[in-house]
Amino acid sequence: MSNSLVYARHPEFNSIEQTCWRLTYEGGSAFIRKYLQRHALEINEVWKERGTLTYNPAFAKEAIDEFVRAINQRMEDVRRIGGSEEYLQACEGLLNGIDYKSDSMNAFMGTEVIGELLAMGKVGVYIDNHKINGATIADVKGHPYLYTYKCEDILNWAYNEQQKLTAVLLQDHKQVMSEDHKLPIGLEITYRYIYLNDNKVTIEILDDTGTVITTEGLNIDTIPFVIIELRQSLLKDVADYQIALMNLASSDFYYAWASNFPIYTEQYNPMALERFSELRENDNPPDSEASLDPDELHPASDTQNRKPDTTEIQVGIKTGRRYPLGTERPGFIHPSPEPMEAAMKKEAQLRQEIRELVQLAITNLEPTRTSAESKGKDQESGVESGLSQIGRLLNSAEDRIAIIWHKYKGQTTVTVTKYPEKYSLKTDGDRRRDSEELQKLQNAVPSRSFQRQVGVEIVRAMFDGKRTQDELAIMINEVLTSKVPTADPEIMRSDSEAGFVGDATASEGRGYLPGEAKKASIDHAARLARIKEAQTSTEDSSNNNAGARGVVDESGTPNKDAENEKTKSQDGNKDKGGRGKAAAYK
Repeated sequence: MSNSLVYARHPEFNSIEQTCWRLTYEGGSAFIRKYLQRHALEINEVWKERGTLTYNPAFAKEAIDEFVRAINQRMEDVRRIGGSEEYLQACEGLLNGIDYKSDSMNAFMGTEVIGELLAMGKVGVYIDNHKINGATIADVKGHPYLYTYKCEDILNWAYNEQQKLTAVLLQDHKQVMSEDHKLPIGLEITYRYIYLNDNKVTIEILDDTGTVITTEGLNIDTIPFVIIELRQSLLKDVADYQIALMNLASSDFYYAWASNFPIYTEQYNPMALERFSELRENDNPPDSEASLDPDELHPASDTQNRKPDTTEIQVGIKTGRRYPLGTERPGFIHPSPEPMEAAMKKEAQLRQEIRELVQLAITNLEPTRTSAESKGKDQESGVESGLSQIGRLLNSAEDRIAIIWHKYKGQTTVTVTKYPEKYSLKTDGDRRRDSEELQKLQNAVPSRSFQRQVGVEIVRAMFDGKRTQDELAIMINEVLTSKVPTADPEIMRSDSEAGFVGDATASEGRGYLPGEAKKASIDHAARLARIKEAQTSTEDSSNNNAGARGVVDESGTPNKDAENEKTKSQDGNKDKGGRGKAAAYK
């Protein structure tokens, strides 16, 4: 093996672009130091001062993280079925977790993989295993575990015709421990060369000269490394925007900061100052008879022994200044705000374009597979289609991880992973607004099929991308088999009172169990009897208005009963206050 192996790089490996994407996504002072540009006319003092004030407007990172959050929100819907019980427990975060840091598989993918994949376009997952202490796999203590490699550390790779990884060169950053082995004091770079040899895995650890340090063989036929890769980083076109935005924001901020210290101005007579300078050169004191006429220095006619002021003046927004009578008042001037206003508009445009470019990059991830199953999925469009493609890519990566994990254990039955099929960027507020608009249309057409389909669309608007497809199917089936066209409580109540629908149908349409209407009818009758008994007068039981007594169901004119009750209460013969018209009852 040649010592030049550790220096060999894959033709697609591009460290310059990767560095740019990394700094753009991670931001901080390293990004500023690398990409802040000095203006050609900028003096050194201003350049240094502006550099200390510069900040990174990390809109590119936020644009990426928006999609990271959208995918992470659906990770709870990932299903893992069958295979090793130990693997399933590790995926749940048990048995020290999938990475021996107590993380679940969802947490590992969400924190270590998804953000790295979207920002850098590539990430590697290494499936490692504890050393075998005995003669068989059963002697291994613990379970396989995962950790990631950044794309900058995946230096070279090769696949065969079946797209199986046959060799990979990785860069490791090993901690150098202190002499007492208690604390790390630095990092040492080594290289891990993994390749298939007679269908078995061989791992060589090399130093920076290419010298082999150790060699190890694995009793599996698959390299325990999974490369997850997009067609390109989502930052490929966005990074330059972020650099331009940072430089523009730096200039604007310094412009605004420096403009808060206006420039002091004061009129003077240049001819008088010139003559005064000549006198000074001849050692003629300014208070002698040869002194200048004060009017030559100051245009005012007032001559109260004014002399040319050659002392330095303290100026500033908190410092006062006297000026002679008849002269113009000294003042402050400031730069025009128009250049900064134009720059701020450009900044706003750049921020919007950064988000649009990331969305466009997601959209361009739409797959081009042609299998029957894929064609159905490829009907999705736009950003949601790109997110679904990322979900399928993660699903495939997890399947490969599970295969290698089970190979370490010598198990042939592998866990099957199922990721959600749809992802959405809609907020809960967006979903509610969409469903409210659909609800307004539900009763606009006298068609039960139309009303049911609108109900289905309301279910999808509220929960598509938030609930599993099985849960959605249950809700949609309930809508399609419902006995009523709407669940609006006001419509249901008014239809029931008008006699358009029976109690049993209205009750079930509102979501109550069958038979609940009959129970409610019995309870309602008992309640009416109690009200009637409590409010009926024992002195004049023959003249009780049921509607006025709260038992409206026993009155044919409940509103009239209340009016009669009010009229009787206002009878003049009964109320000596003069209210009512007693003559009407005589």
